[in-house]
Amino acid sequence: MKDVGMVQVKVIKAEGLMAADVTGKSDPFCVVELSNDRLQTQTVYRNLSPEWNKVFTFNIKDIHSLLEVTVYDEDRDRSADFLGKVVIPLLNIQNGVRKAYALKSKELTVPTKGVIFLEVDVIFNAIKAGIRTINPKEQKFIEEESKMSKQNFNRIKRCIMCVINTGCFINSCFQWESPQRSICAFV
Repeated sequence: MKDVGMVQVKVIKAEGLMAADVTGKSDPFCVVELSNDRLQTQTVYRNLSPEWNKVFTFNIKDIHSLLEVTVYDEDRDRSADFLGKVVIPLLNIQNGVRKAYALKSKELTVPTKGVIFLEVDVIFNAIKAGIRTINPKEQKFIEEESKMSKQNFNRIKRCIMCVINTGCFINSCFQWESPQRSICAFV
């Protein structure tokens, strides 16, 4: 009942992608995001002009949402390399038109190498969309993955501090710094 419509995205192909591997090729795959929904295509190995021909369907919770299409290079031994990104407002989409979009940088400021071909259809209820416009926008919870994030570092630090504190407590029991605590620990 909260949905105002649906969007169908056909990720057709990409051309002229940047070579991210040492061999002069890339292993591209495409990630399609709408608000908190994320889907991805299969990886096409050793190719700079991959064809995916993959169709994705998303429910629209806010007609003012942005459709994000990002192309990555898959690497088996490390995180995926960014190749390019396109962000399209749902209200700017022309239904059923196959269109080429130039890929841009992560910040969407400068173009990168390559284009992606998409065909998008947006179907929505104008009354529900208008009512939903008044409500606050849904917060985006998907975050980019990083190799060693600050959150992981803090988690490791807490674990190490816990081990050190436990060792200090056991040592203080053997040193009889607090006779009551030492007696309770040995009992």
